[in-house]
Amino acid sequence: MRVGVGDPFTYVVEARIPRDGLDLSSVRVVAGTAPFAPLAEARTSRRQQGSFVYVTLAQRLACLDTACAPRDRDRSVALPSAYASARSNGRVARAAAAPTRVSVVPRLSSAAVRASPPRYRLQTNLPGPRRDAARLARLLVGAAAALGILAAVLGFAAIRPRRRPAPGEPRLSRALRLLRESADRPPPDRRRAADLLSRVAAAERRAALADEALRVAWAPAIPEPARARELADRAERGHERP
Repeated sequence: MRVGVGDPFTYVVEARIPRDGLDLSSVRVVAGTAPFAPLAEARTSRRQQGSFVYVTLAQRLACLDTACAPRDRDRSVALPSAYASARSNGRVARAAAAPTRVSVVPRLSSAAVRASPPRYRLQTNLPGPRRDAARLARLLVGAAAALGILAAVLGFAAIRPRRRPAPGEPRLSRALRLLRESADRPPPDRRRAADLLSRVAAAERRAALADEALRVAWAPAIPEPARARELADRAERGHERP
């Protein structure tokens, strides 16, 4: 039998024992495994054939130690002699088998062991571009351009100068003008203009107008442009109640 280091193999010992005059229940088969290591529990089976009883012992072994490992060439390793014993006429009879040898072969030759290890090849070149790399680059450039345009528009809207109050313009007239102009601006401007109108109306004792402007400025819903223009028109006509 030839096995490699670490390779499992099955070691089987079978004893043939005559049935006459023997206590079959006392039959025992013993087979040592050193220097090989057992990989599982030994299994014993019995069968009767004619005037004989066959007892089979099977064990799963492997060479896992230097005691059985080869060096430069195959190594022949002897297993201990297996024997069978049984009780016959009040006495114990014993019979031994010849030793079994197992040839353990090395995984590498001595020349391969003495050879210097091969050099590793390092990849120094960059991998080639993916097929969709150009398309992805175009999409990223387009998205960056769109974001740049949006940022410019928002910046222009933020820094666009607002009309300055005319000299001598009454506070209420200025508040109404700002409220009308806020209809063309974002919702936060409409809220600020309505809040300014509320404070100016309260200072001029126009309570109804102040309350309505305050509701528009702090309503949960976004004040629409039409709502701002409507409030300005009604304030100019002198209505104090909605």
